Amino acid sequence: MERFLLSNNYAQAQTVETPARLRLSFISVGGGIDAKAKQQTDEFLIGYESKHGQPLAKSVVHWGREGKLDYCFALKELAEAEQTAFIRQIRSLTERSRRVHVYENSKCPKKSR
Repeated sequence: MERFLLSNNYAQAQTVETPARLRLSFISVGGGIDAKAKQQTDEFLIGYESKHGQPLAKSVVHWGREGKLDYCFALKELAEAEQTAFIRQIRSLTERSRRVHVYENSKCPKKSR
């Protein structure tokens, strides 16, 4: 059974104790997520995995209306220096969007639907 925290008449996902080395949160403030930023991120991830010949394990958590979602990466496939470089590339890719938040060493939310 899933539990929700109610605030301002919206149901929010309760976080679980699953640390993520990197969490990308595609948020919405009434008009949907930044679809262009998500597409660019997805294309970057596909290219990165292809270039390095190794898929990155990630969980995708849909947590709200209007397409809100989080990508959570443990990044255990990468050495520490590679993790740092990967995160720097993600930050550079998403820094122009106010609707993409990047968190390091963060909890990944539990699926809310």
